[in-house]
Amino acid sequence: MVASGCAAPAPEPESGLARSEQYAATVAQQSPGEVRGPAASLEGRAMTAGGRVYDAALMWPLLAEAAGGVVAQELALLAALDSACDEAGIVITEAALDRERALVESQLTATGAGADTGALLARVRASRGLGPERFAALLRRNAMLRALVRPDVQVTESAIVQAYRLEFGPTRVVRLITTDQLAEASAAIGEIRGGRSFSAVAAERSTDPSRVRGGLIGAISLADPAYPEALRTAAAAIEVGEVSSPVALDRGFAVVMVDAIEEDDVPALDDVRDRAAEVATLRAERVLMEAKARELQAGVSPRFFDASLRWSWGARSGE
Repeated sequence: MVASGCAAPAPEPESGLARSEQYAATVAQQSPGEVRGPAASLEGRAMTAGGRVYDAALMWPLLAEAAGGVVAQELALLAALDSACDEAGIVITEAALDRERALVESQLTATGAGADTGALLARVRASRGLGPERFAALLRRNAMLRALVRPDVQVTESAIVQAYRLEFGPTRVVRLITTDQLAEASAAIGEIRGGRSFSAVAAERSTDPSRVRGGLIGAISLADPAYPEALRTAAAAIEVGEVSSPVALDRGFAVVMVDAIEEDDVPALDDVRDRAAEVATLRAERVLMEAKARELQAGVSPRFFDASLRWSWGARSGE
């Protein structure tokens, strides 16, 4: 009991492991008739470390807090997609899933500079936590989204031309320095024009992740909207080895240098029209798929029976 006039001491903050152990102990004490959280049904050893055994019930709250919100969003979208596909009479076949896998691999092949596709895919999956289960679920979600938006896909001639330029048109191998302030960009240009290498200045001054590669971002198409128009305009206006003036971006400033211009063996549009139309279709599908996913997710309000999952969902969604 706290004596009159004295404040109770503040409780010591609990570690995630302590909360997990307490949760597991509480679960073990529940009677068969009580409503239990998901961890109550998890049995058996999950791992050992340092001679200590951790069972699944002990690990559940930690796992739920760390990634439960991500998985909950994926499952909520999957549930909405299942309903939408059922309503539309859409059945996802193994062929559709194989096509999604092939699309992922072809995208990696296009950006992997000749590297082994299997190794690239493994690295991407590892970096995104896409093990066998989540990767299969990703392919299924993509297949359902693609099937749902297919009737609305329209490919115009201008879209085909843009796809042709992106896929087959000339590219520029570009190096980049980004800065927060105009004065910093101007100082970087002064150092380069004073004799320092672009790579060295980028490594020291650039805020872009490419600084670890001396500012190299690789070959870009001047038609690619993935890059800011101001950056593409600057790259188009200079010759190989030249350095641009400061380029104003939405956030900060950039300095651009062109390492090489690759424009040999560009085929005529009529010779590759089918491929250009395919690329344009994929781009149009992607835009509609992202919009459809946002629409479906907005209409789902999961109900959580587990406090750790509820916390993770709220932390991720801001709810």
